[in-house]
Amino acid sequence: MNMDCDPDNYRFEYDMAVGETPANLNRLNTEYDDYNSDLPFDYKGLTLTYSTNRASTGGQFDFRSVGLSVTYHERDGLVNITFSTNPDKGSYPEMRTYETAILRVVTTLSDELGPASYRNIDGWDYFLYSNNESGHFQIKMVYNSSTEYSPFVDGIEGLNGPFTLSLNSGQEDNLYPALSKDGSTMFFCSNRSGEFFDIYAMEMDSSRLIHEVLLDEETVPEVSVMEELSSEGNDKCPSVTGDLLVFTSDREGGMGGFDLYYSVREEDHWGEPVNFGPEINTSADEYRPITFVVGAMGVMIFSSNRPGGAGGFDLYAVQIPDLSSHLYDGWYMYY
Repeated sequence: MNMDCDPDNYRFEYDMAVGETPANLNRLNTEYDDYNSDLPFDYKGLTLTYSTNRASTGGQFDFRSVGLSVTYHERDGLVNITFSTNPDKGSYPEMRTYETAILRVVTTLSDELGPASYRNIDGWDYFLYSNNESGHFQIKMVYNSSTEYSPFVDGIEGLNGPFTLSLNSGQEDNLYPALSKDGSTMFFCSNRSGEFFDIYAMEMDSSRLIHEVLLDEETVPEVSVMEELSSEGNDKCPSVTGDLLVFTSDREGGMGGFDLYYSVREEDHWGEPVNFGPEINTSADEYRPITFVVGAMGVMIFSSNRPGGAGGFDLYAVQIPDLSSHLYDGWYMYY
């Protein structure tokens, strides 16, 4: 028998193996803070965009992007993450890619946090984020046509924005925007109601394009606190995939600091938040989770300042098999 073709003897060489114990994405992390990641996955490829203050040696935050591929290996029960040979697109301004065009447009001398990318919603691509250029954090957006824009032809000239969204409030902070898969609901967090952060939802007008709704200053949709997720602490960083909403909170009853929680959508409402438990959370801070499914296996990327990392906040990845079925929203991701 050809041992190279025998599945029982085949050995896969993992670049970065991810199981049910959080794995430090050490190829990305530095002694500074590396967190707030975003993972737009679709036919255009897979790119992880995240916030880091490495360039300012611990000062303001900017975005960085890295290409990667993700595969699930059922026999071993492991997810493999392979990073591109060019691990930091943000440092190569001469490269004409969609990600570097976005970074050139949104980068300022202020902090850029909480990137969120959405591709080909009714023919449009959206990049949402927040910065504190005005003295407090406001949610902003860059958008372009999915069918007409080409980074190799249009570059930054083909991008619209950045624009400040009409949902921002006064002098309060508004961060971590997230859209439902169908674009019908916008989620974000804000301290507009008082001292602590809450998670808010805004129902979108399905008869209009997303950028038409978000930039309309005359007919701003109603924004409401998601009471089912609220606590007496800070509830932040919502992210939604399929029927699963993940977020971070420093509410009572956690492992310490900020913990990661999830809520499953049940018909017309979101279920009671559940702590991810000591397998994922620690007495340190766990922050800004995002989720996706690959080969029917659920995966979560988050950041933490737990001991044993490179320093500051590091990016981690972990399998979440018990929640995999809630992440499936019409297709699987294969790379």
